[in-house]
Amino acid sequence: MIKSKHIFNLLTQTKKKRRSPPSKTNIKSILIITYDALGDLIVTTPAIRAVREIFPDARIDLLVHERNKIIVENSSHCNQIYSHTKKDYSKSWSLLLTLRSKKYDLLLDFFGRINLRMYFFINILRANYAIAIRKEEYHENKYDIKTADLPIYDHVIGNNQTKHTRDRLLEITDYFNHKPSSLRYEFNLPLWAKQKAQTFLPKGNDIIAFNFFGSRENNTLTPSQSIDLIRDFLTKFPQSKILLIAPPNRERCLSDILSNFNTDSILAPPVTTNIYEVGALLDSCNLVLSPSTSIVHIGSALNKKMIVIQPDNYFYNTFNPTSDNFRISYSISENDISEINTSQIIQFAEELLKV
Repeated sequence: MIKSKHIFNLLTQTKKKRRSPPSKTNIKSILIITYDALGDLIVTTPAIRAVREIFPDARIDLLVHERNKIIVENSSHCNQIYSHTKKDYSKSWSLLLTLRSKKYDLLLDFFGRINLRMYFFINILRANYAIAIRKEEYHENKYDIKTADLPIYDHVIGNNQTKHTRDRLLEITDYFNHKPSSLRYEFNLPLWAKQKAQTFLPKGNDIIAFNFFGSRENNTLTPSQSIDLIRDFLTKFPQSKILLIAPPNRERCLSDILSNFNTDSILAPPVTTNIYEVGALLDSCNLVLSPSTSIVHIGSALNKKMIVIQPDNYFYNTFNPTSDNFRISYSISENDISEINTSQIIQFAEELLKV
């Protein structure tokens, strides 16, 4: 970290002369660099759609992390999708040369963090004009630098970091004097995924999807919290079915939780091969309960009723759900969800299931 901090300090010693904003009519090719987390990419989809609305005839390419490519691979808003990984440097160098040869008129850096590797990547691309969303305050403090001081950018949007991340990204529409047609996330479920979910889930009962695992350990419910929450829901909603959702690396933990119950009211998660199958399961549920993670953003895209459990701090609030009906149950702590309000969560569930 110290080494990177010194490098960034050296890079910003010489101030670059900011280039004049390009005319919209002169922008024929655009590269959008997105967040590398799955949920964050879903949050970016309204901005990607808006860029296509602003530039209906331009070539628009996306650079995404390899593991998230599935989210946008069928998008009608882009011409080409390029993917990268953090470990394959030979592939990264080949990709960089390919993108540099495109000579983009506009580069939109929607990647949320200050990253030395990405900095040099963008610098070598040599786009004619570069706009970035302001990087997370944590990373600015970590490297003792402001996004606006990085000489690779000509303009910075999204400076108010208390705003929702979706809205900060959509400030690109203000820059080009455009009103977006929609604020909704895009997550288009294929028919085969919906059909697979329907064959697994029972008919005639309210189904409540439970995800206990957040994007970080401090935002993950403990096994004891999870077990207590399931018991309380089974008592309060005896006619409902509880569908448990978990990422592949949490299957053992979920199995340990399941071992505490012997009832057909709990549905163990089926084997899923990609995120669309998980999305189709959520789409078939009446209510989704989860810490703040990609499950919440998928639920928002599908406009599901949701209860989100999260710490009460500005970072998590900038990724709040955007569906029509949701509730947020804040932990007593600002840093984790070690203390949750179970009675409030039950109350929220009663309210939302009546909607």
